[in-house]
Amino acid sequence: MKIRASLPLIVPLVSLINPTPPTVMATEARAITDISLGDCVQIAKVRCKKGCIPSPDGCICGRGTRSDETFTIANIPYILSPRSTYLLDNQPLLRWYAVDGATSYRVRVKREDGELLWETEVKDVTEVRYGGEPLESGVDYTVIVNTDTGASSLEEELEGGGFEILPAKEQEEIQVAASQLTQSLTGAEQVLALGELYQQNGLFAEAIALWESLVEENNQIPAAYQQLGELYQYIRFPP
Repeated sequence: MKIRASLPLIVPLVSLINPTPPTVMATEARAITDISLGDCVQIAKVRCKKGCIPSPDGCICGRGTRSDETFTIANIPYILSPRSTYLLDNQPLLRWYAVDGATSYRVRVKREDGELLWETEVKDVTEVRYGGEPLESGVDYTVIVNTDTGASSLEEELEGGGFEILPAKEQEEIQVAASQLTQSLTGAEQVLALGELYQQNGLFAEAIALWESLVEENNQIPAAYQQLGELYQYIRFPP
């Protein structure tokens, strides 16, 4: 899995410190909206329990925007994390979308050769920590989630949607760079810079987690929205 072969364009660090207005991104499943100079735009990032993105006036839960009913958010337990990424944690947290009517989920982790490494069943939750033997670097892993309603994350047919553990040597290099950033920057600038470091090294799940937490704490940072939008689009994040 060559995750870092062609990364999305990164906003220069200077623009993170002095951000420009956010770019409105659109995934394949979202309609593209034209915005003209002078338009007033209100950004809403909070998600409901079903993974839907609410409007500024309130949460609108229900069907996804795709016309094919078999590919709506409500019907497929899309893998949220890890998704098309390298990881630092060899026993990662696994997350997926809730499915309408489902009360239990069967979660499996497989190697690229199809070998089953670990599985569990959970009820009324949409995340679980991998509890098998520590995962190794150099291996492509896949998370598969099935529901008691018959839905499966495999219905998404996402090519290259697995994950790998970053080799120890590269982890050490990133830790050194991260330490330097934390010593020289503070607050939002530090979070933005750390996220950029992770993104540049294919640690997309780590970058998303940082930027999402920043947006939840402070929704007045356009650069965080811009970075998240570009990264969501790059890893084909569910609608």
